[in-house]
Amino acid sequence: MNTCKIPVPVDDGDGDHRWISIHNRFLSETREKDADVIFIGDSIVQALQHTDVWNELFAPLHCLNFGIHRDKIENVLWRIQNGELDNIKPRVIVVHVGTNNHTNTP
Repeated sequence: MNTCKIPVPVDDGDGDHRWISIHNRFLSETREKDADVIFIGDSIVQALQHTDVWNELFAPLHCLNFGIHRDKIENVLWRIQNGELDNIKPRVIVVHVGTNNHTNTP
């Protein structure tokens, strides 16, 4: 069975609650900021906000970056089901996820 169809949070193997803390920060951002564009996904999305491309092209568009390192499809689905897009009405949502699901293939 392909596990990416079942939304789940990341297993907190390190015990530092980092992933859920990031998720909670994203929830706060949706209540505090108006964004026209939301990027949601894995580390590729996360890293984008540290580039000149982000600063020059995307930051002026009132973007929020909801990328988390090592996230898989099932983790992003869980984040969406648990409020990350509930309090916001962007014009565009960009989703990039699945890179870390390569081990789920038969």
